[in-house]
Amino acid sequence: MGINELVSQLYEAKLAEQSAREYRLGLEAALEEKIGVPEDWEGTKTRPVGKFRVKVSRKMNVKIDANRLREQARVNDILPMVDLLFRWKPELDKKKWNAADEKVRLAFAPAMEVTPGKAIFTITMDEDTEKDIPTADELAGNTTREVV
Repeated sequence: MGINELVSQLYEAKLAEQSAREYRLGLEAALEEKIGVPEDWEGTKTRPVGKFRVKVSRKMNVKIDANRLREQARVNDILPMVDLLFRWKPELDKKKWNAADEKVRLAFAPAMEVTPGKAIFTITMDEDTEKDIPTADELAGNTTREVV
């Protein structure tokens, strides 16, 4: 299978996947409304529906402002509770990391595990359907292609 055919098939698959996802989310929203899942409910429930068993789960999403949290703990004299009730997850600031001195990066490196992420492909339909992927000669500038 050539690269043009692979790209075309991946493009079609992504369109189908997006359509299926939107359809699924619509069905889930309708089911949530029919079952009557309260907005403030958190947990897991299972109930029979015809020949199916439906399990619905929900967790509350919590965003924490770390600076404000520490300030609230300090003001209310409960600072020791911060480390008891909350986990702290270090996050790499890639821009600052890249700009840091090499000695500093090497000192922290043993505490880090770096693995490659999944390659993400974004494919859009080109308006000029006559275009193909450029050849090596075209990329090197050895030939020109007329664009209409």
